[in-house]
Amino acid sequence: MRIILILLLYALLFNTSLSMANEEANKLGNEGILLIQKGKIDAGLDLMKQATQISPDDASWHMNYGSMLFTKGQQIFQSGNKQDADGVLKEAEEELLLAVDLFKTNDFMLISQCYFLIGDIYFYAYSNKNQAKIFYQKSLGYYPEHGGAIEAMKRYQ
Repeated sequence: MRIILILLLYALLFNTSLSMANEEANKLGNEGILLIQKGKIDAGLDLMKQATQISPDDASWHMNYGSMLFTKGQQIFQSGNKQDADGVLKEAEEELLLAVDLFKTNDFMLISQCYFLIGDIYFYAYSNKNQAKIFYQKSLGYYPEHGGAIEAMKRYQ
């Protein structure tokens, strides 16, 4: 009986610490989003990255961080610094793929969005239309009503 009580106490403490970590990750991530909305992209990305580190199994923070990295990578790319953009976009792709792995089959719409964003990375930044098409098709495979992926596939008709 005593061992069961100790195990229950340990489980309670473990769940409480996980909950506190998730709260801290959400706090930092949300602050990061606010900073990005105010145009402070690097500071916001730093907070979002911290959120992914505090709560590494939270797919939504990896997706959010990857999405914002994609936006930053696009800006760098458009400024003409393709080498720096490649590094940021590669990290964005890695974060989005990690989010897909973490979502597993829990949320097809979010998985679809991750694949759509990766498709956009390949289409716009890398000018690799064949690879982009593969990701757009994956996006539609998870959520056939994804408007962005539907529009993107019209380019291939």
